[in-house]
Amino acid sequence: MKRFLARTRARGVAAIEFALVAMLFCILLFGMIDYGWYFFVDLVSTNAVREGARAATTIAGPCPNTAALSAGDAAIRNYFSAALPRYTPSITSTCTTIAGEPRFQFVLQVDFAPVSGLTIVPMPAGANGATRVRTVAVMRGVP
Repeated sequence: MKRFLARTRARGVAAIEFALVAMLFCILLFGMIDYGWYFFVDLVSTNAVREGARAATTIAGPCPNTAALSAGDAAIRNYFSAALPRYTPSITSTCTTIAGEPRFQFVLQVDFAPVSGLTIVPMPAGANGATRVRTVAVMRGVP
């Protein structure tokens, strides 16, 4: 009878240990998923801004070059919406003249909710509890 009681107690201890370890494992797993999604959105944003800046530099002319800025904005929106159609980015584009040459700067900012829905892992804060990604690209244009 004593052997049976000892075995039952051991099962109870194993269940408690599993519950503690499983909780920690789930927090780590959801944190990795959220950070992976954050880095994916950041990478897509960086590539979209680069594509926009590259598209703007192909149109020659001094600042203010509205045609180049429009082409850059369109390229950013096309690239971003192809990879992440659910999100709407905020794009700011400027053209300044430095040393006689136009410089195009594109800033993309997007807020998105965490994939897991948990806010355990600290992320860059956006509006209404969302995570914010902000990327910038600057390229020299053709005068």
